[in-house]
Amino acid sequence: VELDAREKPFRAAAAEYNAVLKEKTGLEREVEAAEKEGRVNAGEAKDLETSLIGSPSMESKMERQEEQFGDLEGEEERLCDAVATCGAEVREQEKAIITLRQDANVSRAIDPHIDSKIAAASAARRERHTASDAASKSATSLSLRLPAVREERVAAERLVEAAADGRRLRVDHLRGKDRRLYDQYEAVQDMQKNGLFQKHVFGPLCLEVEVQGADPKLAVYVDAMLGKDGSAFLVLCQHDQDVITNSKNAAVKSINMFNFDKRRPAGGPAPVRPSKQVLEHYGIQGYLIDFVHAPEQVMEFLRNGSGLDKVPIGTETSFNLREEMAHDARLKTTNHDNKFSNTLAGNWIFTPARRFIITYSFYGDKHPIFSDKAYFYQDRCKVALGRPAAEIQNLRDILDKKTAEEQTLSERVPPLQEEARRLRALFDESQAVWKALTDEKHQGKVLEEKIKRCEVKIAQAKKEAERITRTEVPRIAVKRKKLLGERTALAAQAAGMLERLLGKYLQGAAADMNAFPLQKQLGDVKETLREVTRRVTPLKQEYEEMVSVVEAAKKAYDEACEALKGNEASAEIQATFPSKVDASKVDIPKNLDELDQEIDHYKGELDDLGHVSDVTHDLISVATQLAEVNTKLRECEDIKAKGSKEVEAKKRAWLDGADGKIGLRQLVKEASREFSDFFSRMRNVGEVRLHEHQDAAGEDDFEKYGLQILVKFRQETELAALNGRRQSGGECSVSTMCFILALHKLSNVPLRVVDEINQGMDSAYEKAVFEFIVELNCREDAPQCFLITPKLQADILKGVESTGHISVMQVLKGPGLSVCEDGHL
Repeated sequence: VELDAREKPFRAAAAEYNAVLKEKTGLEREVEAAEKEGRVNAGEAKDLETSLIGSPSMESKMERQEEQFGDLEGEEERLCDAVATCGAEVREQEKAIITLRQDANVSRAIDPHIDSKIAAASAARRERHTASDAASKSATSLSLRLPAVREERVAAERLVEAAADGRRLRVDHLRGKDRRLYDQYEAVQDMQKNGLFQKHVFGPLCLEVEVQGADPKLAVYVDAMLGKDGSAFLVLCQHDQDVITNSKNAAVKSINMFNFDKRRPAGGPAPVRPSKQVLEHYGIQGYLIDFVHAPEQVMEFLRNGSGLDKVPIGTETSFNLREEMAHDARLKTTNHDNKFSNTLAGNWIFTPARRFIITYSFYGDKHPIFSDKAYFYQDRCKVALGRPAAEIQNLRDILDKKTAEEQTLSERVPPLQEEARRLRALFDESQAVWKALTDEKHQGKVLEEKIKRCEVKIAQAKKEAERITRTEVPRIAVKRKKLLGERTALAAQAAGMLERLLGKYLQGAAADMNAFPLQKQLGDVKETLREVTRRVTPLKQEYEEMVSVVEAAKKAYDEACEALKGNEASAEIQATFPSKVDASKVDIPKNLDELDQEIDHYKGELDDLGHVSDVTHDLISVATQLAEVNTKLRECEDIKAKGSKEVEAKKRAWLDGADGKIGLRQLVKEASREFSDFFSRMRNVGEVRLHEHQDAAGEDDFEKYGLQILVKFRQETELAALNGRRQSGGECSVSTMCFILALHKLSNVPLRVVDEINQGMDSAYEKAVFEFIVELNCREDAPQCFLITPKLQADILKGVESTGHISVMQVLKGPGLSVCEDGHL
């Protein structure tokens, strides 16, 4: 009875607990369904938002439509301007027609004498044109003749200078006849320039002798008379002879020379010459000494040493009369020893075909003996015949004539040119008068033609305006309508997506609103469940205690039943006891800890699902974020446009220049002009270009900007970039040097150093580059330039040192060099 009494409240509390637990489970399912619906709606809204905002296709479509709308507006504006222009043209031509018609009415009253005036003006025009044309042709002819005469005068000056410079003529002749002797001459001249001799050294004698006369045979006579002595040098003191003898130069040591002091004769009476009549009888034209000029010491040596003053110059008559000459008493005389002598005998007599000599026997009647020799090796004659004075005078006469002609032309050309200009001005004046009269006569026709042209222009302008109105305007309208349709469709698509997005946001908000009261109700149910659990726990404990008591009583009862087995009253007694109670069938938590754990579990699940309640707030902030993103996007576009303008401005300033500063393109253009000038002077073609590189998108790639040097060294090739595999080393060197020289005028430096520019160049390029360097660096405003080279051509410095702008320093090193007392090597 007591167990039943305690079981009833426990059973009631357990039933209440089960009902609350069932209600909690139902609420949990409803909350989970609402939260799931909120999450699904939020995900779909996020996808729609991404498609609407972050879709590149929709954004590009909208940008493309904006560009197309801008193009249409520009085209409409252009068409409006064209129509306005056509209207202005029509109005202008209508005004012009009114003016022209007024002028046409005035011009109908033509001067009756206009034809005679036109004829007179035409005759004056032709007359002045003829006079002007004749004066112009005369001035042009004389102007063209003047440079030719000037060149002829310069050529005549050079001929006179060359003819007057006899020594240079003889040196050139010697160089062509005997190279070894010429080298000896050059070596001795170098020694004289270096101050190694105390006195002047003459030689070779064939070079020191100047033969004057019209007969080329005179040079052959002198060469034959000198013989081997013509290759000898003449020294005036023993010191100079020792210097030559002790020279380490093999060419100098082998020189044949005479010492003037040692070979100077004591002298004697002047040779006796026959009378002029006698000489003319035997065909004697004179003596060899009469045609020879040389320095005083050389002439004295030739007279006393070679007997040049005793050698007659004869003809074939002289050779034919040699017998008579040998016995002629007029030629016989005695010498200073009172011995027999012949004034023409004993010396060679030169004739054009041969030379002969008359000697006398020392025995008997002293009969004459004749010997003659032909001239061998005339082509090796080392003596040069000087220009005759008459020929030089003739050249000077030609020079004077050309000078006078040049002066005359120089004086006549300016007045003729002035007269030609004056006559041309008169012709232009007559032309203007004739044209004015002709225009006056034909003014009416001209005005009618002008009116017709104005009417044609009006018709063309109206036709163009009509074409624009009928064709272009409807075409633009169709385009605009099509674009508006596309924009409407795109806007409808965006509106649909926005509508779906808003629907998803609203559905998510509704789900959150539905989940909120359920969550609150679930919290109340959990609290009720905890209260019921607190009430059920002590009842359960009491009930379990009573069950234990009942179990103990049952056990005692069972034991009593066992003891009462066989007792007749046992069945009746057993029927009065209740059946066994099974407490395990009651579905309640076994203890309070299990109940608390279950309550905490449901609290954690509720906390994990708390973020769903923020969906409504997220929906509200999305619109704000969209507006901020659009604002930032517009700001970025403005910044990009401003940066592009700054970059373009800096690019223009760099390439084209700004604020008085020269741009890169102009610098490259000036460098290319200098480079091309250098190459054209070497008969080549060259150019420098600026390579402005752009990438595939058409944007400037400044890192790949550069200079291109284009060259062409051969006629059959094309202009191509400088390349070490295409051009030779010398061509690369001369191209590089010309490019550096082209930058001289564009750079400002205190000094320049050029090292071994001629390595790999041929002689022509080396000389050309050296001349370019001298030309650029010998100006007053040029900086100092140092040119270092291990070698130069022999004549490349000729005439350069005399300018006063160049100093040449030579560094010599070697075991054979020594310094004399006077400081020379």
